[in-house]
Amino acid sequence: MLSLSGCVTLVQDLTVTPLDPHSVSLTESPPNLRVHSSTGGVLLFPKGAVFTADSLHGLGQYYGLNMKNDEFVEVYSYPLDMVVGMEAIGRETNSGKSVVPSVVGSLFLTAGVMGGAILIALSQASWGGGGYCEQ
Repeated sequence: MLSLSGCVTLVQDLTVTPLDPHSVSLTESPPNLRVHSSTGGVLLFPKGAVFTADSLHGLGQYYGLNMKNDEFVEVYSYPLDMVVGMEAIGRETNSGKSVVPSVVGSLFLTAGVMGGAILIALSQASWGGGGYCEQ
């Protein structure tokens, strides 16, 4: 009996790549750039940013220390002298870790279906197969 559980488990690993804001070779960042400001706030640039000699440019969101989680200020540029650190955040699907739970889940589902079928067959056999008593 072949069974597909219909549930695929994807395991993703979070990758964090530190970037030097003062690197001369850096002209464009990868997507999902997170910038730490000297003011204590954090800027997020989901599509990345472009670097010039003194600032970075792109559509970003600034989250200050006193802001709530869903509050931000839209920014289009930010001075590099106010940047204390930054990193690019990425996700990679770990295919080895993703396949195992999916296969194990399918095996358990198959075993459960087969076990249930056996129990039903055994219960019908022990009750005479009809499910009712004849006099």
